[in-house]
Amino acid sequence: MKRLLLIVPVLLAVLLSGCQNAFGFINARWISEITLDFQSQDGKTQDEPFASKTFTDPAFIKLMADAMNGSKRISGELDYGVEFRMKLTYGDGYTENYILNLGEDSGNLGLLVSEENSGKGYSVSVKNADKLRKLVYAQGSPAIDTGSEAAQASDAVDRPATILQGDLFPVTGFTLNSDHSLQELV
Repeated sequence: MKRLLLIVPVLLAVLLSGCQNAFGFINARWISEITLDFQSQDGKTQDEPFASKTFTDPAFIKLMADAMNGSKRISGELDYGVEFRMKLTYGDGYTENYILNLGEDSGNLGLLVSEENSGKGYSVSVKNADKLRKLVYAQGSPAIDTGSEAAQASDAVDRPATILQGDLFPVTGFTLNSDHSLQELV
């Protein structure tokens, strides 16, 4: 009975480790931005959708993380061109580089390859690839929403901050002026 209790967890760990992709679990909450750099391919007449685009929208970041976490390993040798070089930037400044191929046509799998190990590729499901395609190839660049209050605040704050909605005076003895400067009340 004791042997069975030891064998079951070991067997479970071996099975679960085989199902994981090479880049591990990608937590969308830790990613601050995703940058895609389009790579023109020699001899192709494909229109360049953009040179470089940075996505900071949490919905896009979550979709990309879900697509990466749900990707399946492709067996065998890979022969592929590079459509996008993708850089994940985490909140602490750490970056990871990938190759992402989506194509413009819906209904096709996507390809994801870590630049660290370019011999191992992963297929992105048709469902996730189609969602990503719509956002990546969208006109009007929804990548960075500079009009929103949150986007404007992210330009000014380069470290964690707490945003208060109420009066600061009871806590600090200061009040916030209409021009967002602090004033000490004596």
